[in-house]
Amino acid sequence: MVSFVRFEAGTDRSDCPHPDVLELLETKGHYIDKLVSKSVDVFTTDDAPEMDIVFTVCDHAANEECPSWHGFPMNAHWGLPNPISNNRSAVEAQQDIEQVYDLLVARIQAFAALPLDQIDGSTLQQHLDGLGRKSSS
Repeated sequence: MVSFVRFEAGTDRSDCPHPDVLELLETKGHYIDKLVSKSVDVFTTDDAPEMDIVFTVCDHAANEECPSWHGFPMNAHWGLPNPISNNRSAVEAQQDIEQVYDLLVARIQAFAALPLDQIDGSTLQQHLDGLGRKSSS
């Protein structure tokens, strides 16, 4: 059985996670008490955890220079639009947050269902890239 340990960070760090995102996560049954906003820089230090796969999800991350990760993990870009925008109404922002959440859930479930102990690295990379194009429909 394969187990997962997840880490998260962003390139555009804010003081705290967005309240509307936290509200949706809590509504969906996620534990949110210890969620904090942090920069990807925390994963570039000598004592950073070694990761096997790094997923980037922001819509512009494919054009950003990502840091060098310890252990040279596989990378997959699952670009999604940023649902938090000052140009959106509260209703539109909430709909966008829910849509991004649904897309991520679909991709993560598909990833977790892969037979990771039975496929080689090249095949895994193809699956990861394909999942980045997966829609929630």
